[in-house]
Amino acid sequence: MRASLTSRPPTPPDAYCLWCGCSLTRESSLADMFFTTDVLCQRCRQRLALRPQRIVRLGFPVTGLYMYQGLARDMVLRLKERGDEALAPAPLWPLAHRLARMYRGWMIVPMPSSRQAEERRGFDPVAELWAPVGLPLTPLLIKTDDYVQKDQPLARRGDIAGHIALAGPLPAIDRPVLLVDDIMTSGATMARGAALLRDHAPRLAGLAVAYSRLEVPAWWRRAERLFWWGGDDDG
Repeated sequence: MRASLTSRPPTPPDAYCLWCGCSLTRESSLADMFFTTDVLCQRCRQRLALRPQRIVRLGFPVTGLYMYQGLARDMVLRLKERGDEALAPAPLWPLAHRLARMYRGWMIVPMPSSRQAEERRGFDPVAELWAPVGLPLTPLLIKTDDYVQKDQPLARRGDIAGHIALAGPLPAIDRPVLLVDDIMTSGATMARGAALLRDHAPRLAGLAVAYSRLEVPAWWRRAERLFWWGGDDDG
C-alpha cells in the first residue's frame, strides 16, 4: 500500500469540516461546490498526514495508515475517550473506495474493545472508523475482561494475549481475513488475533488506522528529528 492510496469517495453528509468546523465550500470553485470530495478541509487533511507503513515483524503483513501523533492522535483520542462519534468517518474517507476494492471478498474482523468501554461510549470505534468503506464486519473476537492496554507500560502490553479470545465456534473460513484495529502500539493485540485465526484462514493481513512511532524504522525517526515536514508532532 503506497502513499497514493486515494480514490474519489461519496459526497460527504454536510458541508463543514468535521474537525475545525470551517465551511468546505467557502473557498471552493463552483465545480468543487457540486463535487465536494472530503469531510475535512484541505488544511486539516494535510495535517492528518497519511503515511502508510508496512509492518512485518508480527509474522504476517500489517499496514498502518497514520502515524499516531499530532492531529491523527488527537482525532482518535477524541473519538475514543470523548465519544465524538461524528469524527469517525474522517480518517478513512478519502481511502474508502480503494479499500473496498482491495478487500472485497475478504472477511473483515474487527479487533475487540472491552464491554465496559463499549457501554461507556455507546459505539464501537473500529466499526465506526471502518463504516465509510462499506464492507461488513465479522466480529469473531472478544475481550474476556476489562483489561485496558493503554494503561499498561509498554513492556507489559503483550499481556493483552491473555485477554482476547474467540467469540464462539468459528464458522468455516474459506476466504482471506483482514484484522482491523484503530491503534497499534506494541502490536500485541493484532498478534493475538492472528494467533487465534491463523490455523483457520487461508490468508491473514492486518490494517491499523493509526500506528505507533515505534513501528517506523529507526533511520526514519532520526531523519524526522532533523527535518520535520508534515503534521504536528506530539513529541
